[in-house]
Amino acid sequence: MDFTFIFFIGVLIVLGIISLTTTILKNQKNSSIDPLRLDKFCSRVNSWWALFVFVAFAWYLSTGFVIFLFGAMSFWAMREFITLIPTRQADHRALFLLFFICVPLQYIFVWLEWYDVYSVAIPSFIFLLIPIIIAMFGDTKFFLTRITQISVSLLICVYSLSFAPALLTLKLPENSSSAKAGLLLFFLLMTQLSELFPFLTKAFFTNPHPIAPNVNTSKTWEGLCFGMFGTFFVGTLASPMTPFPAWADGLSAMLIALMASGGSLTLSAIKRDRGVRDYGTLVVGHGGILDRIDSICFAAPVFFQTSRILLNFHDQLGGTGFNAWF
Repeated sequence: MDFTFIFFIGVLIVLGIISLTTTILKNQKNSSIDPLRLDKFCSRVNSWWALFVFVAFAWYLSTGFVIFLFGAMSFWAMREFITLIPTRQADHRALFLLFFICVPLQYIFVWLEWYDVYSVAIPSFIFLLIPIIIAMFGDTKFFLTRITQISVSLLICVYSLSFAPALLTLKLPENSSSAKAGLLLFFLLMTQLSELFPFLTKAFFTNPHPIAPNVNTSKTWEGLCFGMFGTFFVGTLASPMTPFPAWADGLSAMLIALMASGGSLTLSAIKRDRGVRDYGTLVVGHGGILDRIDSICFAAPVFFQTSRILLNFHDQLGGTGFNAWF
């Protein structure tokens, strides 16, 4: 039984304890914890359960099925994003192309492990094709705003998110004891911890300093620092889940926490701009799917590229192993 599987079981046990604790706190009538904040945290815990179920599929079913699930998430998340932005009749054909051709093809290319295609197709080709298609129909009203908003939705909800299941396609060293699913589990764990640690800072700081008070008061400098250092510590402990040395996993975890927090803040700013509280109502009272995966969308491509660079560097060393660095 490898370390990744043991760690996976441990994570599920911790999630069970957290779920039980939050349920008890919600049922307490005289609790000192803000019920709205507790309810929001419970919704995050529920999303954690769903994400780790995806990783379980990676072990017991197939990589292709996990890629399909993330593709479905991309489709639904982009649908939520598009419903918040004003579109015109001339945009509908471009949107049809994105939803029913671009999204499936992006994940098919990930499944086929065509890195040279899925890593460049959207930013190098689709981003140029979108304004061309819209311009062909002659509607120039708010043209630049429309093509920008559609391109951003594709960048965040499809292109960026697709790098999460792409972690399952990376070629690990032959002498590595880590499973491919370990990289995805490590990434999801660090992403969710980057949200948990800032929540815990409220117990230590009475007046934390918001990063952007007009965007999201829950995102604070203290929470960001605590999240980055907390994920660094857990990342080094969880190093056996990946083929990389502990220090590299710690730094990668800090980078994940930074990008995850930035992604959540960015999508909060978009919601404020559109005057909505949530991106959707997929789960009543807990918002849409984009509200649950905002941090993953921004952190996925960064962690994927970091891991790929480390693996390429390992190959350039002649496969002698990461321990040869020091």
